[in-house]
Amino acid sequence: MAHSTKQLILEEALNLFLEKGYHGASMRTLAKRVGLQGSSLYNHFKSKEAIFAALMDLAGPQLIGLQIEEILEKYQEHSPVKMIKLIIEKITKNWFQEREALLFLLMIRESPLFSLNVKTRSGQMVQKALLPLTQYIQKLQHQGIFQTDFPAQFFSWTLLAPIANLRLNYLLPNACEEDKTTGRRMIQLHLDYYVSRNFIL
Repeated sequence: MAHSTKQLILEEALNLFLEKGYHGASMRTLAKRVGLQGSSLYNHFKSKEAIFAALMDLAGPQLIGLQIEEILEKYQEHSPVKMIKLIIEKITKNWFQEREALLFLLMIRESPLFSLNVKTRSGQMVQKALLPLTQYIQKLQHQGIFQTDFPAQFFSWTLLAPIANLRLNYLLPNACEEDKTTGRRMIQLHLDYYVSRNFIL
């Protein structure tokens, strides 16, 4: 029961933060929406900051790092090109769902709050998230199958930054099917270009 209540709190908090903004949302209002006494809400989350941090765990930069690590560990037998494609597939898989779009909208609207509960700036969070990919690309460079004209960290950014931009342009809440189709096509075009430009096969 505690797990389902926590999930309900997060869903209602997402809606409330989007409606009122982080600073405009109150724990009292959230408790009322969930059907809890104010004090009971704190049994599940110690503060509004903790709720926001939990939502960011579902959408923030650290999630990308975890997804990349999962692919690199799980599919080591695949070719490097297949591995890069699986990484993009994993990262973008849920972007076309409305809830994921709402989480992303909250993330970009409240981006100065990324530092909550992690004691670091958002840029550092992104760099940490990209570290597994950067290390993988470095390994490919040493094997002579990936371009070495720029550092591996740059290639990590050039793989992921454009698809993040595509998400911002085509996959925000209430995106129509035409936009989603365009988003999928552009992500695939970017991936094809990236592979053809950077792999030495």
